Amino acid sequence: MLYDTKDKFIFIFDEWDYIFANNLFEENQNDFLEFLRNLLKDQNYVSLAYMTGVRPIKKYSSGSALNMFDEFTFLKDRTFDEYFGFTEEDVIEMVSGEEIDITIDEDFRAGQGAPRNKEEIYSAMIVLGFLSYHDGYLRIPNKELMKEFEKSLGDKSFGYVLEIIENSKRMLKATVKGDTKTVESILHDIHNSEISILQYWKSDSLHSLDKFREPNHRFGSSLENSLSWVLTLAYSSARDTYRVEREEKTGKGYADFTFHPRRKNDIPFIVELKKDELPEVAIKEIREKEYVEKIRREDESKKVLAVAICYDSKSKEHRCKIEEI
Repeated sequence: MLYDTKDKFIFIFDEWDYIFANNLFEENQNDFLEFLRNLLKDQNYVSLAYMTGVRPIKKYSSGSALNMFDEFTFLKDRTFDEYFGFTEEDVIEMVSGEEIDITIDEDFRAGQGAPRNKEEIYSAMIVLGFLSYHDGYLRIPNKELMKEFEKSLGDKSFGYVLEIIENSKRMLKATVKGDTKTVESILHDIHNSEISILQYWKSDSLHSLDKFREPNHRFGSSLENSLSWVLTLAYSSARDTYRVEREEKTGKGYADFTFHPRRKNDIPFIVELKKDELPEVAIKEIREKEYVEKIRREDESKKVLAVAICYDSKSKEHRCKIEEI
C-alpha cells in the first residue's frame, strides 16, 4: 500500500501497556517491545504513532527501544491541559478530599466514541473506576487511588503543595490542643509559598465569605476560593479520622468547615473564616448561629471546639482563636 499510494500510515494503540499492567505473557514482554520498535522506529511509512496507556513508557522500556515518543499525562501536563486531563486546581481539590463540579458526557460513559476533551477523559476514568461521580460532582473514590493522585503532587510543578499536605497532621494536632501559635505559623508558611492559586492575599477582590452562605453553593472558582483551599489543604490529613463538611447547613446558618469525628475519642470542631475581622467576631458567629447544633445531635456529651481563622489584608497575617463551646 505504501508503494502504491505513497501515503504514510497513522498507528493507534489503545492501552498499549495492558500486558505489562496485568502481568500477562511475562516471558514475551521484551519481544513485544522489540516488535513495536521494529514496527515504528525510524520507518518511512510511519506518519504518526499514537498510544494510550496507564504508566510511562520508560517504566517498561529501558535504553532506546521506544525513545522516539513524546509523552503527555493528564496528571501534570502543562501543554495540552486545556484540552484534556486535570488542571492543578482539580488535583489539589480532589487530593484534599473535595469534589469538583463537572458535566459528564453520558454517551461516552455508555461506551460510545473515543475521548476528545477533558469531560470525556473524566467520563472514561469513571467507567474504569478511577473516579466516582454523583449528582454533578467528581471525586477520588478510595484511599488507594488517593495515594496515586498524591504522588502526582510530588512533581516539581506542584512544588510546595505536597509539603503542605504532609504538614497537615501537625495542623490537626495543634488545633485539637488549642495551640493557636502553631496554627498561625503553618498558615503563615502557606501564605509565603509560591502556589499561585492559593495567593489570595495578592488580590483586591477578596471580599467577605458571607456571600457564599447559600444552600448547596460551592465557594466558586475566583480568588475568593483560595482561603478555603488553604484550609482544605492544611487539614487534608483530618479526612482519615474526621468527616469534613464545607458550608454545612447547621443551626441558623452555614458553617465554613465542620469536622465530625469518625473515632469515639476524637474532638469535633468548627472552623469559621473571616477577612479583616477579629477572631472574636468569628467565635461569636459560631455561638450565635448555633453551628454546633449538628455535632451536638451526634454526641451531646462531647466538647466541641470553635476555631476562628482570620486574615488581615493589611498586615498579611493570620490570626487564630480556639475556644471550647
